[in-house]
Amino acid sequence: GWPTTDPDDHAVSELVTDRTGALSPFGELAFPVASDDLPYLHPVTVVNR
Repeated sequence: GWPTTDPDDHAVSELVTDRTGALSPFGELAFPVASDDLPYLHPVTVVNR
């Protein structure tokens, strides 16, 4: 939801950021992420022959 603000303030945080452009939807997460930190398991398909 929208943050609560005073009647004279803007609810859009992009207007008060110190960075140019769109803000990251991932927050303060730095990329690239090390592969050991990812919870991904590659699927294995066993072929029936």
